[in-house]
Amino acid sequence: MAFMSSRRRSAALVAVLGLSLVAGGVAYAASAPAIQTSTPKFADQVTNIDVLRQQIKNYYGDPLAATGPAGTWASALNPDSNYAKEASSVAADGARWLATGWRGKASGMKAIVIDVDDTALATWNYEIYSNWDYNPTTNGEFVTNERFPAVPGMVTMVDQAKAEGYAIIVITGRPATQ
Repeated sequence: MAFMSSRRRSAALVAVLGLSLVAGGVAYAASAPAIQTSTPKFADQVTNIDVLRQQIKNYYGDPLAATGPAGTWASALNPDSNYAKEASSVAADGARWLATGWRGKASGMKAIVIDVDDTALATWNYEIYSNWDYNPTTNGEFVTNERFPAVPGMVTMVDQAKAEGYAIIVITGRPATQ
C-alpha cells in the first residue's frame, strides 16, 4: 500500500479541516436565530420599542404617523424621506448596472430577479396599519386590494430593464393565493 506524500497529506488535511469548518458554519447558521442581536445585561441596554418605532417613522419621513385602521396608513410614501432617498439611490445603482455592468460578464438571456415585499413594493403602510403586528388576514387584504405602493425608483428600473431586453423574474414568500 502506497502512502501519500507529505505534501498530499497536508493538502488532504487542509481540505478536511476546511470542509469541517464549512459544515460547522452551516450547522451553526441553521441553529442560529435569523436576526443576530446581543442579549442586554442591563435595562439601559434595551432599546425602548416606542423610541425605535419613532425612529422608523422618522426614517420613512412620517414622524406623526398614527397606527391602526383609522390611522395614517393610506398616506403616500414621503418622497423626501431618508427611506425614499436610499431606495431611489439603490434603484439608480441597479439601473446603471443594467445599462452597462453586465456587458462582457454573461452570455445568453439577460434577466433580473426581484423580490416583492420591500424590494418592489413598500410595506410601510401596513406596518403603520398593523402597529408592526403582522396578521395574515389583514396583510392578505392589503395584497388583494393592492395597497402596497412601489418602492421609490423600482418602477423606473424595471421599465428600463424591460426596454433593454431583460426578462423580469419576480419572487415572493407570499402564499400562492397572493
